[in-house]
Amino acid sequence: FLLLIPLVQAIGITPTRDSFDFEPNLQREFQFSFFPTNANSNISTSLSGDLAEYATIDKNFLINGGTVTVRISLPEKLESGLHHLNVNGAEVPTATSGMAALSSITATIRVFVPYEGKHIEATLEVPNLNINEQKPINIHVKSIGTEPISELYANIRILDNEKEIKRFESKKTSLNQGESKTIEALLSAIGFKQGIYKAEAVIFFDGQEKILEKEFLVGDLIVDILNYTDTLIEKRINKFYITIESKWNNKIETIFAEVSLSQQNKEILSTSTSSTQLEPWETKKIEA
Repeated sequence: FLLLIPLVQAIGITPTRDSFDFEPNLQREFQFSFFPTNANSNISTSLSGDLAEYATIDKNFLINGGTVTVRISLPEKLESGLHHLNVNGAEVPTATSGMAALSSITATIRVFVPYEGKHIEATLEVPNLNINEQKPINIHVKSIGTEPISELYANIRILDNEKEIKRFESKKTSLNQGESKTIEALLSAIGFKQGIYKAEAVIFFDGQEKILEKEFLVGDLIVDILNYTDTLIEKRINKFYITIESKWNNKIETIFAEVSLSQQNKEILSTSTSSTQLEPWETKKIEA
C-alpha cells in the first residue's frame, strides 16, 4: 500500500507585536513582513480584533511573502482598557503544494486607553534568599489612569504561616500619567528559619490602595533525602538510588552520599555515589 505523509509548512512574521497608548483621532502606520519557509508559498492577509474597524491593510495577498502596511485611524473615544488589532497571515494552497498542512500566524498591535481618575497596575518581585541574607523587594508600578498620583508608597508584611513576623515600609514617590517606576524595600532574613514565607505589600496611592502577595523561600545549607532504594536482591549487582533536594538558595558545587549496608547491626557493605552539583532548590536522583 502507499502511505502519504503530509508536508508541514510554516510562515513567520516580524515584528510579532507592537503597542502604544491611546490618543484621540491618532493615525499611525505599521509595517509587517511575512516570510514562508517554503519558497513557493503564497499568503493571504487580513485584520481582526476590536480595532479592525479602524484599520486598513494595503495588501490582501502576497506571493512568496512580502511586507504589508497597516494604517490605524483611532476615533475620538474608546472604552478604557486594552484593545487589540490582529494582523493575520495564512498560507494559500497552490497547485504544487500537494498534501500539505497549511499554517497561519498572527501579530498583535495593542492600544491601551487610560482609566478615568487615579489607577495603577503593579507587580511584586520577591527574591528567594538564604538565612541571615538581605535582598531588595521590588514593586513595579505604572500609572494607568488619566490623573497623576502625588504620593505612592508600600507597606510590606512578611508572614510565616499567616502570622506576621516582620513589617516595613518603602520610600514615598509620585507618578505622572502613564509613568512607570520601581519602588524598593530591603528584605532581611536575619533570624529567619529555612522555609516558605509570604510577602504582602499594600500599596497606598492618594487615598486608594492595592494589595499584592507572593510566596518566597528562605534557604539553609541543608540537603533533604526524599527517597532511596529500600529493596536489594541477593547475589546480584544492585543499583542504589537516592533522591535528594537542596534547601539552599545557592549552587552546591560538590555533594555525594556515603552508603552503608548493615545486617544484624553489622556493616556488610560500604560504598559512595559519584560527586555531583545541586542548583538552588534542585531535586536530583544520584546512584551508587
